[in-house]
Amino acid sequence: MEAMKFYDYIEVQPPENYSHLLRGHDINNIEHLHYCIKKIIRCAKKIGKLVVATGDVHNINREDRLYREIIVNQNVPGKGRHPLARYLNGANKRNTNNDNIKMVIDRCASQGVVLSSVDQKVLKYIYILTKIKKIPITSLNIASIYATSKNDSAEELFKGKDGEGEKLKAVSSSLRKLTTAGVIKENEAVYELTGNYNESDMAVSGHIPNQFFRTTREMLDEFAFLEDQDLIKEIVITNPNKIIDMLEEIEVVVYPDKPYSPIIEHSQETCRDLVFNKAHSMYGDPLPPNIEVRIAQEFYGDKITDLIKEKIDIDYPDMSDEEKDKIFIPTVHDVIMSGYDGVVALKKDQVKRTSEEELTDEQAEEMAKAQLTGIIGGGFDVIYLIAQKLVKHSNDDGYLVGSRGSVGSSFVASMMGITECNGLPAHYYCPKCQYSEFKDENGVAYADNYPSGFDLPAKDCPKCGTLMIHEGNDMPFATFLGFAGEKVPDIDLNFSGDNQASAHEYTKVLFGTDNVYRAGTIGTVADKTAYGYVQGFYEERLYDILKIEAQSYGMPIMGKDDLKKKGIIKSGVRTPEIERISVGCTGVKRTTGQHPGGIVVVPGYKDIWDFTPFQYPADDPTSAWRTTHFDYHAIDADLLKLDILGHDDPTVLRMLQELASKYITNGEYFDVTKIDLGDLDTMKIFTGPEILGVDRYKLRGLTDKEGRKYCPTGTLGVPEFGTSFLLGMLEETKPTTFAELIKISGLSHGTDVWLGNARDLCTPDENGNIQVPFKNVIGCRDDIMVNLIQWGMKPAKAFKIMEFVRKGKASKDPATWAQHAETMKEANIPEWYIESCRKIKYMFPKAHATAYVTSAFRIAWFKVHYPILYYCAYLSIRRDQFDIESMIKGADAIRDKIDEIDAKGNSASNKETDTRDTLCLCLEMCERGFYFKNIDVDKSDGKKFVITEDEKGLIIPFRALDGLGENVAEAIVKARQGGPFISMEDLRNRGKVNTSAMEKLKALGCLDNMSESNQLSLF
Repeated sequence: MEAMKFYDYIEVQPPENYSHLLRGHDINNIEHLHYCIKKIIRCAKKIGKLVVATGDVHNINREDRLYREIIVNQNVPGKGRHPLARYLNGANKRNTNNDNIKMVIDRCASQGVVLSSVDQKVLKYIYILTKIKKIPITSLNIASIYATSKNDSAEELFKGKDGEGEKLKAVSSSLRKLTTAGVIKENEAVYELTGNYNESDMAVSGHIPNQFFRTTREMLDEFAFLEDQDLIKEIVITNPNKIIDMLEEIEVVVYPDKPYSPIIEHSQETCRDLVFNKAHSMYGDPLPPNIEVRIAQEFYGDKITDLIKEKIDIDYPDMSDEEKDKIFIPTVHDVIMSGYDGVVALKKDQVKRTSEEELTDEQAEEMAKAQLTGIIGGGFDVIYLIAQKLVKHSNDDGYLVGSRGSVGSSFVASMMGITECNGLPAHYYCPKCQYSEFKDENGVAYADNYPSGFDLPAKDCPKCGTLMIHEGNDMPFATFLGFAGEKVPDIDLNFSGDNQASAHEYTKVLFGTDNVYRAGTIGTVADKTAYGYVQGFYEERLYDILKIEAQSYGMPIMGKDDLKKKGIIKSGVRTPEIERISVGCTGVKRTTGQHPGGIVVVPGYKDIWDFTPFQYPADDPTSAWRTTHFDYHAIDADLLKLDILGHDDPTVLRMLQELASKYITNGEYFDVTKIDLGDLDTMKIFTGPEILGVDRYKLRGLTDKEGRKYCPTGTLGVPEFGTSFLLGMLEETKPTTFAELIKISGLSHGTDVWLGNARDLCTPDENGNIQVPFKNVIGCRDDIMVNLIQWGMKPAKAFKIMEFVRKGKASKDPATWAQHAETMKEANIPEWYIESCRKIKYMFPKAHATAYVTSAFRIAWFKVHYPILYYCAYLSIRRDQFDIESMIKGADAIRDKIDEIDAKGNSASNKETDTRDTLCLCLEMCERGFYFKNIDVDKSDGKKFVITEDEKGLIIPFRALDGLGENVAEAIVKARQGGPFISMEDLRNRGKVNTSAMEKLKALGCLDNMSESNQLSLF
């Protein structure tokens, strides 16, 4: 009763909920269970506590218990099985056939047939399998189940090298003996008993309690044992309603039109000023008209320019169109600089002017705000500003940040420093005088011939003679913000894995520890997993019954996994039934976790409890982070989620930047963002390795039709372009421009965009003819909108078709697609283009592809121009599996090792496959005249490769030694700071190196000049 005093009310549950305790003998009998429930009620009422009958419901319908049993039966990684799982096993049973077995043994003896210990065990296994029925009685099945005893001399032969074969011989001999004695009979190698057999008392698997959702009538019936109708009604009906009345009223958070975002003072002005300051530094002041309009439309939606034109028409009714055109851009600038309030006032005037009803100023202003879209107009400026602060924080730490998704198509995001991608059409601008040029001397837009500005030829500024910068990748901001600027921006960023934790912590600085949480995830059972669960459940039940039957005879059996491998244990359930049952298990919660980079932000004017409970990882209240209890998908429309993801490319570029500052600029800062993305020599590696000075047939990567191994490009180890699939794509497409690299990146990440689609269009036929040049095929989702507009389609319609196609809806909604296809035909869109759109299932954003290719090209630039820096950085950061022995021997040994792994085909392990990928790059490095130096106890780093003094080689780090581990590697380096290792004993003790690793170091010759112990010999 003392324990009860803590609680507001006391729960009791139907006796059925405790049935497992009865079967497990935790409670003696049903009468004792009823007594316990009555005692709980009596004690609670004695101290004045309400007693409430609850169902502790786990499944809706009575028949749904099977699904829960299947889930309970599963072994959850790191947690084991549910406590109820042990009740799924059947209880021990009494053997009812021992008398029959004794009679058989005696009868055989009377016939002069003496049954050995092995014969008797075989006889018992026959009775066991007869009871089960699902496993045929054959010599092989009995031999498979047969488990040997420790001290039976007759079974010694079963434990030798050919034990399984000897066991099968012995079982077959026993079956023949029992057949001869008339105990069993054989029919096509399957045996059955001929004598008496007791069919009763079949072993059955157990059940967990059936905690289904009971009706009020069913709950009343469950407590009938109380024999007090007033009490039963009180705990089942009256008291639950009292509990409801006790609950306080809570304010329900209304489902918002957009996520609740933090408030940052002057965020609108800050965003505006960041954008214009950067834009002016690049393009001058005043800005070119197209840039001024682009900024205005991104800030306030595409209708802002129409609103401004309308204002000019009203304010200057007598002005000519030519004069209006002259003041249009300055007016756009003035309106934007007037800020959010100025734009709202302008929109409010229009609302009042066009409304059919008389509106108050407050009503008109409210409607005006609701109709505004875009970054500032839609209230998304805070999201942009947060992203800008996060990126700047990482940049200040010395790391670049890559953008994901479509954020790179936002010019505002580019000017704020959120992304390096510039969404404007191809153009030049002068870094000295800010002159810019979007058209050639004939008035033709550069974008008409150059989808990417990085492919523009070098050109000096016509104003000051300075070499101009070429920029722009022609990405409409509608792909990110929506055509009217109405979409909620989803800014995903790739931070260096080394700096990701710092970026996460910085959110606490921005918003406060109590306002940021790791985004929780809930892993559910997938359909294929559910199928395996069901199959495994029935296999488990069959084995359980087999084990119980065997125990009743005092007989051991082989383990479940062994019997499964041999095909003895099967589910015995037909595939359609397994599929039916698996549907009931699909979608059930399996695990909880954290999004790898998701941070949920709760604004200061809201509380986390308004949206979700939170929890500590591993229930540790000292953890640095708390996690949302609900899956973040359940609240992502309510709260802002920042995607601060980790990626290797920024880490590689940071290391290259450090190496370049040391080896190229002699200590001065080397800015990797200044690398020319139009560098022609770098571009050449995408069509062959010859620019690297290497024969493609001395490398490894692909195999040609004649069976010769080679590498068709110089892109091994270049992010996004070094896999076998990409090597094949590059060989077929032979890209020569940055725009084509972006297209290839988009094609490789899309679904049904390359294979069976674009590839067929641009692959030459037997006569060498192609249907469509590669540069014209659809690569990214943005291409569709840009292409359709170029063909004369209205932008709004082009955007709608792009959105429909890129989501793969053409195959899902053929009726709507037919309408879009007809619209495209009316616009004279080529048939091949329409058909290509129809096949697409998913399309990659051009901005994402551009960001990836930008990082890849910079890394490739180092590979071409400063190779030893490239190999040092790339192998240090992006590779984990090495083969030191072949690496230090050079190209021939590496080639032999690669061929050895290739010879294994699909039987090669994942580790071997990863090692092969590393060795392919190492082979290329050696073929270029560089070398690897063995692990050096005095010079090797723990994690990173070290450049040799002659700048021609790399010293292998400690972590490359298989089995050493990064922690031990770092421990060795740290211990070395206290003085060089004087012996193997010293290395073992101070460096914490285990015996196995020491032996490997010895075998590699790393310890040849080191004595065994710290003691010196004087003689």
